[in-house]
Amino acid sequence: YQFAVTVRSQSSAQESASVLGELEILPATEIKVKINPFRISARRKASFRVNLSNVNVSDADISLEATDLDEGCRFHFKQEKIRVGAWNTVEVPMLVRPKRGSFIGEIKRFDISTTAMLEDASLPQTANCEFTHRPLMKDWKPIWRTIRAIIAIAIVVVVVYFVLKMGGGWSVLRESPKDWL
Repeated sequence: YQFAVTVRSQSSAQESASVLGELEILPATEIKVKINPFRISARRKASFRVNLSNVNVSDADISLEATDLDEGCRFHFKQEKIRVGAWNTVEVPMLVRPKRGSFIGEIKRFDISTTAMLEDASLPQTANCEFTHRPLMKDWKPIWRTIRAIIAIAIVVVVVYFVLKMGGGWSVLRESPKDWL
């Protein structure tokens, strides 16, 4: 923007001086980051939505990155580099999976920090969320109990089969139980 400043003397109206100037407004970007929902509990994966709001007069080129303190999760963004227009808001899906997703184990909570960095190297903005991984079973006990029950039932069935076979079979037992015994 070009401008001029003119100064006039109060005692003499003919005396004046002018100075020309130029004002350049550099592009400024400021973003706000929010994650919805804040907390998810799931067995396999969690789907979060990263909300990026550009609250300034210039477009913003943003790159996303996520980490957790234990480094126990994998993160996938639908887009890792996003352009957000001035005064606009964009929602980017983020998928979180545990690196060791198992059927058996303890419930584990992951504290996730998502960072949005501007291309012009200004201060990155972060937002946090929580993912609680709930395995199908807490430990192996129910599986071993089921296997033991199946083995016990199989042994009983085999014993009954051989007892019937030694006595002459099912038809002998039905026709004359005294002869079978």
